[in-house]
Amino acid sequence: MHTSATSFTFTKSYHTQREKKASIGLVRECFGPNTDAAYENYYDWQYLQNPIGQGTVLLVYDGDTAIAQEAFIPCKYQAGNQFLKVVLRMNACVCPAYRRKGLLLEIKRHLHKYYGRPALSIGIPNASNSSSRRSSYYPMRLTLLIRPLRLSNYFHNYLAKSVMKPFDNIWRYDRNYLCEDLDTFDESFDELARVTYSGEIIRQIRDSNLLNWRYINNPRRRYKIFAVMDSDRKLEGYIVLRVTEIAGMKVGLIMDFASRYDKSDSGRRLVSAALEFFWSNDVVFALACCFPNNIEYQLLRKGGFLKCPDRFRPHPLTMWMKLFDEGKLDTNTIYDSNRWFFMLGDYETF
Repeated sequence: MHTSATSFTFTKSYHTQREKKASIGLVRECFGPNTDAAYENYYDWQYLQNPIGQGTVLLVYDGDTAIAQEAFIPCKYQAGNQFLKVVLRMNACVCPAYRRKGLLLEIKRHLHKYYGRPALSIGIPNASNSSSRRSSYYPMRLTLLIRPLRLSNYFHNYLAKSVMKPFDNIWRYDRNYLCEDLDTFDESFDELARVTYSGEIIRQIRDSNLLNWRYINNPRRRYKIFAVMDSDRKLEGYIVLRVTEIAGMKVGLIMDFASRYDKSDSGRRLVSAALEFFWSNDVVFALACCFPNNIEYQLLRKGGFLKCPDRFRPHPLTMWMKLFDEGKLDTNTIYDSNRWFFMLGDYETF
């Protein structure tokens, strides 16, 4: 029997224990029990501890049973001399028995009712989520870069692995990188965020509060942070890394990367540090997401990163966005990929 989306109850969660349990239960049912978002401490980190403000979870009920949700967290972006209120859409899921009923599409229509009027809404849905396309969101395909490392680890067959192992050294990089390990982001990152910002670019504000929340305080993920200082201990750049598993292989992710525009040598050293770290962790290949107009993209390409062919992309990696406040930015600006700085760390999934 067909049931329309309007037959269900749409409600904003106030993060009560009952609502937390409902949200976490949906995530576990749809994505599996080992998903990070299926744990309460991760829920609290995502929605309650964000320094920009609390997140919003919109739940859909059929009677007393939660059957779908989509969540939004606030972000602060800068575009020229304007600061934009942006919401990042995430953790959208629908119970299998209730799919193809337009629930996610209806949730997007409730955004204003529960969240006010953001300047911009963005999200990076997986391939099965078509609600963004159907609700007039604009697609912007992200540029994915890939860097081979220990390719022999791709093979599980002993003979194939043995044959490929001597070729791994082809992809090894210069180890002389002279970078420092960091375990926190101090106020020097606030200054770096200011001096590395170009007024022509739309970019999330990468101050120490955001970076500590995103990479240090995450309760379930561990990130490696390298930085380069000059002789006066002035911060010249940093890179944030993560090692994870995709399709049974160890994969290195470059989450965030920033270098002063007049310090390209520092940027090269950071790329070297990243590749050596990935190599020492038996990573098969490294991935990075960066638009070609940024200096970080050029530094990654010089470090051996290649543009990943579409057929090998492990995720669609398309940013869907919708401009709600045209008084802040015009569509020609917001929908121009040459105006954006966006990396894997700008989206929670990674």
